[in-house]
Amino acid sequence: MARGPFSPQVQSLGNPPEGIPDAPASAVFLALFIFLAASHMRIFKGNKAKGHLFVFSGAMFGFCMARIVACILRIAWAYEPNNLNLAIADQVFVAAGVVIMYIINLFFVQRLMKARHPHIGWSKPFRILIPPVLFVLTIVALIMIIVATIQSQFTQNPNTHRIDRDIQLTVNAFFCFVAFIPIPLILAMLTITPRTHMDKFGSGRFSTKVIILVTSSALLTLGVGFRTGTAAVTPVSVREPIPWYFSKACFYIFNFGLEVLVLLFYLVVRVDRRFWVPNGAEGPGSYSHDLVQEKPKEWDTETVIGNQDRTAGSTHDGQTTCLQCGNQRVGPSHAGGANGHGSHGPVPPPKAAHVHHKTSKSEDADGFSDAQSVRTNRSSVLGVNAKTGEYEMQSMPPDFAGAIVGRQVHEGAEPPPGPGRGRGERTTSDLTEKRTTWGSMAGEKEDYNGDVETR
Repeated sequence: MARGPFSPQVQSLGNPPEGIPDAPASAVFLALFIFLAASHMRIFKGNKAKGHLFVFSGAMFGFCMARIVACILRIAWAYEPNNLNLAIADQVFVAAGVVIMYIINLFFVQRLMKARHPHIGWSKPFRILIPPVLFVLTIVALIMIIVATIQSQFTQNPNTHRIDRDIQLTVNAFFCFVAFIPIPLILAMLTITPRTHMDKFGSGRFSTKVIILVTSSALLTLGVGFRTGTAAVTPVSVREPIPWYFSKACFYIFNFGLEVLVLLFYLVVRVDRRFWVPNGAEGPGSYSHDLVQEKPKEWDTETVIGNQDRTAGSTHDGQTTCLQCGNQRVGPSHAGGANGHGSHGPVPPPKAAHVHHKTSKSEDADGFSDAQSVRTNRSSVLGVNAKTGEYEMQSMPPDFAGAIVGRQVHEGAEPPPGPGRGRGERTTSDLTEKRTTWGSMAGEKEDYNGDVETR
């Protein structure tokens, strides 16, 4: 008994390829799919680098790769017509790749439904049916048609051929349903009156998204519908003339041609922007909000200084004022409230000290204040020029230097070691002496011990 694979006895769409015209035609589509694969992968990586994850660009890249393999196998089969293993492999890749596009459209129609009718789109039955259930059924159907295609090449039993053909027709009909279902779902979505405001997502108008999805679904349905129709007609023997619907032109138009149009269409209209939703979106209204929130930064020296300076101000007459309430300071703390500001003081970051200090006119004359500067050393600061708005290194005014040094003491900074003493060998009396000395150097007449309110 002979063993397969055996040559087919009936005609099919495209029939066995030939060197001319199949090799040049397949080479053209091979170049197109390479270009589309590179373009979609470039978009996928670019978006991922920006934190804009759109996995469907990666899925379209995978579809292009499957079509690249199919084109290469078809060119090889054209020059090796008796190699039936190449024929089987080519038929499998032609049938397998396009299901990726069906699944992508199911996800797109799900997002449209969630945006226009959240009570339906986010409901459990709808979320289970589209696309999870249809996705699983599509994978099962794909496995069935691959098995039937391979089995039909390895048997001459008429009954087995009949069963395999029935499986292929059923699977093709199911693929036609999956490709077409986004269109009736969109019509139903537009017919039903929305209960709430639309949950907008992505870029562009909602109507544009609808047109994009309807167009791509129609093109994909046309392709799978033509393949299903040609498979359902009465089988034609290989000894008879080739009908027009089995011609090579129909094969390339209704397979590779329509798929290239859809991929190029998605590339031009930038579906990665129009159908993007925030990562982790869950529940009605989540599409309209960016769910990615920055984690609060740990407080640092700049944060402490900024909070201190936002709560402490000065007047040009040498009296210290508080910017929270605008009152002149009358003592170590204002009256009323645990923090000295009654009920209208913001809660500072952990370990921050509320410092009231004196400032002078020299700060304003230099075009910056300590609230706009970052401490770098004891002689200069990185400041923002009030006139130009640019960062620049500026000399530290004497009064400002004294205030910063005073803060260093109260924030726990260690003063420079004295003569003949290591950094860790100072005493409390030495620290008090240094405070008085540094305060005098900056023209400060008041003791910082009574000028700090720790909160």
